[in-house]
Amino acid sequence: MLDSGSESAILRAIDAIYAAAAAPDRWMAVLEHLHEMFGLSFAAFVISNADRTKVDGIAAGVDADDYQAFLATFFRGSVFLKEEIPWFPGQIIHTQKLVPPHVLHRTRMYQEFWRPHGLEHGLRLAVARNADGLHHSVNLLRPPSGEAFGAAELHLAQALMPHLQRAIELNQRLRQTDLLASAALATLDTLRHAVLLLDRDCRVLHANTMAEAVLGAADGLTAKDGVPQAATPATTARLHAVLAGAAGRNGAPAQSGSLRLPRRPRLPTIRPRQARPVNWRHITWTA
Repeated sequence: MLDSGSESAILRAIDAIYAAAAAPDRWMAVLEHLHEMFGLSFAAFVISNADRTKVDGIAAGVDADDYQAFLATFFRGSVFLKEEIPWFPGQIIHTQKLVPPHVLHRTRMYQEFWRPHGLEHGLRLAVARNADGLHHSVNLLRPPSGEAFGAAELHLAQALMPHLQRAIELNQRLRQTDLLASAALATLDTLRHAVLLLDRDCRVLHANTMAEAVLGAADGLTAKDGVPQAATPATTARLHAVLAGAAGRNGAPAQSGSLRLPRRPRLPTIRPRQARPVNWRHITWTA
């Protein structure tokens, strides 16, 4: 059974995993948690296609440029690609079971990267494979002075695996949603009518091109701190009431409405007075 400190570390790691689902640039924080929890010298998150011709990844414990050079030089032809044990989502396996140490130690990859960075005992977490065939893996490595991963570490990795898999799935869904939303917003920009998307607090989430022009002109409708404003406080209050009804605020059913917004008051145009023509014949000069 884990002590309270370990349980706290696991909860922090799980929190970081779901934060990375919403913001992929936060995967480094996940790796840093794993680095500390497992006593690692190296933790990596890798995305690649099946034949490893396309790869991207980040790692904690080594310089970012060194790791990118490793991926470019060794990843596609890695000795682990030649293993006979198939890769499948949810798999957790010692690297020593994939490639025996006496074989690994003779490889250029081990001599030029693993050994200089103090990498020896490894654990590979095959997290997910998406519809595009991309593999998502987490690789954990300890130094030669450390112990191989035991039953407790395997149990911890198994506990984290479902969260890692859900994070990948959520990230894929959010990406698809973002693509659909971007396409929808781009479509709104092609309309000849002004369209505003508002949240339940009447704040502008998006204004299409025509709506931006209307708000910018501030001629009857503008926005202050992201909230639509009419020409007068009284009209603004009526506008917000109509919008609240359309949004179904406070549990009320949504109700459509309309409101004519007066344009801003115009200053009267003052025309210059035209001077009467002067009849020079009736002017007398005196000295």
